[in-house]
Amino acid sequence: MTSEFSLNGLPAHVDETLTRMRSVMGADPGAQPVHGRGQDPAGHVRVTVAPGGYLDLLDLDPRWLCQSDAEQVSAAIREAVRDAVDDARRQLSRQNPAEEIEAIVRVLDETLDGIANDVARAQSRISGR
Repeated sequence: MTSEFSLNGLPAHVDETLTRMRSVMGADPGAQPVHGRGQDPAGHVRVTVAPGGYLDLLDLDPRWLCQSDAEQVSAAIREAVRDAVDDARRQLSRQNPAEEIEAIVRVLDETLDGIANDVARAQSRISGR
């Protein structure tokens, strides 16, 4: 953390704080977002769910598709999407957001304490104490 705080140095101070937060969270700015992948039990339908729950990829077995009715296709797609959403949830649950939030709060507390100390020193200098 910088030892001196000023409004002119605020952008650098914010950048430094964000960098510390990312390191605490283990966040890699180049990291890929979570994509859930799933398929129906028979493997005829494969899907990928993108961040936000959007369907990113839908792959259907063409032979099976020609032999199936709309109800079968619809059911298989639903099962594959559920499987993909469950996969995304499993990936996200491994990240343990509660610990990350606690770490973020600690970093923010330290940052706010530093800013308060810097402001107090500046006020002290201004008042000539």
